[in-house]
Amino acid sequence: MTSDAVLVSDPVFQLNVLLWALEDLPEVIAVRPVLCMAGYELESLGRRLLVPAEEPTVSALRDIAGSADRSPCRPDLCIDHQDDPVTLVVELKSHGFSPDSSNVRQAAKLIVASHDLSASYAETQPRPGHVVYGTVESDAARLAETLRALSASVASKGVSAAETSTPLRIHPACRSQCDEVCLPDERCHLASRAR
Repeated sequence: MTSDAVLVSDPVFQLNVLLWALEDLPEVIAVRPVLCMAGYELESLGRRLLVPAEEPTVSALRDIAGSADRSPCRPDLCIDHQDDPVTLVVELKSHGFSPDSSNVRQAAKLIVASHDLSASYAETQPRPGHVVYGTVESDAARLAETLRALSASVASKGVSAAETSTPLRIHPACRSQCDEVCLPDERCHLASRAR
């Protein structure tokens, strides 16, 4: 792996790309905050998301993830949009993972907990979430397939599941000039450095 590829696969680097893209910055700065400009804002970092306690959910987690662990999950960040009630629940990974990975337990909990975030936000009205995984471009398709399979497994157990996607793709060759951030609505925002 090249040094650029190692950097781009680092979840801390990925998190920094998102935080800069969400920051409300003056135009004189060399960073274009494309997500902020598109109406997105940081809601929280590491927010505790409560996993539902109902029996179908507990059974589904036990069957799918091998554990009925209901401890809160903590995604890397949550992002809101000024015109959309759906909260993006973002988890960043250095690489994709398969259905046999130990990461499936966390992903299953995020998918179940994010269907309705109202309990986690202490709200009485439903608050839908969309689970978004970020990883290196070369692993995005594999991770998307794993998340689709996981969501289908959750739904087959009669448990409501949040939508999922792997829209954050960063290509190592692009690092010095730009970072592409693609969101679940399939709009891509190009964060290019000022020249």
